[in-house]
Amino acid sequence: MKANWLALRTPVLLLVCMAASVAAMGLDGVRINWTASEPRGVYQVQPVSAGIERGDLIEFCYSGTPNRYMTHGVCPNGTAPFFKTAAAVPGDLVVVGDAGVMINGLMLPDSRPLLFSVADPSLALPVLRGQFQLRAGQYWSYGSGMPSRSFDSRYFGSVGLTGIRSVSKLEK
Repeated sequence: MKANWLALRTPVLLLVCMAASVAAMGLDGVRINWTASEPRGVYQVQPVSAGIERGDLIEFCYSGTPNRYMTHGVCPNGTAPFFKTAAAVPGDLVVVGDAGVMINGLMLPDSRPLLFSVADPSLALPVLRGQFQLRAGQYWSYGSGMPSRSFDSRYFGSVGLTGIRSVSKLEK
């Protein structure tokens, strides 16, 4: 059977144009979120110099050892940047216990840490418990889109300002 390459010309051209548009948007301060840890969609991002406030979305590089479920990307450890809510900012008190994460005495919804990955029950997740007073340049990430399954600061601790690539200021 002979392939009709001319019939594929239009769909291939459309895909190339879409890919170029997505790449161009990434260079112009647009972040497309495909993951469930925050609502999927297109976000306007700004340089970190715009400042980070509680509730902003931060794009950052995970500094730990990648696991097999992390997407490959541009971060120094070879993973794609995370996109999560900055749930706590410098000066906040974060308490992580078996029941969940409290920030300044308020429990984050569905924040109880899991012991094993949902994607692979044989993959143990890091155990982080204790009190953390965030210092200058420290932020607490939280996947508010699907918090019970999000891989966020409750497993690896605060995110340093130097690892944050951009911020999305949501209307508050």
